[in-house]
Amino acid sequence: FWRRRAPFLAAWRDLRRVKGQGDAARRAMTRLHAAFDASAGCTVFAQQLDPLYRACPSLQTASAEIDAFFAASRRVFFAEVAGSGDDDAAAWSLADAQALAFKLAQLEGDRA
Repeated sequence: FWRRRAPFLAAWRDLRRVKGQGDAARRAMTRLHAAFDASAGCTVFAQQLDPLYRACPSLQTASAEIDAFFAASRRVFFAEVAGSGDDDAAAWSLADAQALAFKLAQLEGDRA
């Protein structure tokens, strides 16, 4: 069952094909956000992770990594307004996104 509805597995597969050039980290973050939303069945925000954990309780074991992702995402996407988005984007890499997607794909498989 979980393989048919496995947003993080799909994200990990997609991220393996992303080239590490230009805005790869930003595109990877966008892809992970889509996986979080698909897993929860609604839009997931950093300050409101309860729907995600209710929909997929096994992901709670990675709560520190999830929190770090959302903190980095907030810096990357909202720092543009303040003009420092490029510096913050460098703190999050494509490899970070791939590793998180892989870990969460393994955990979402544990929900069955």
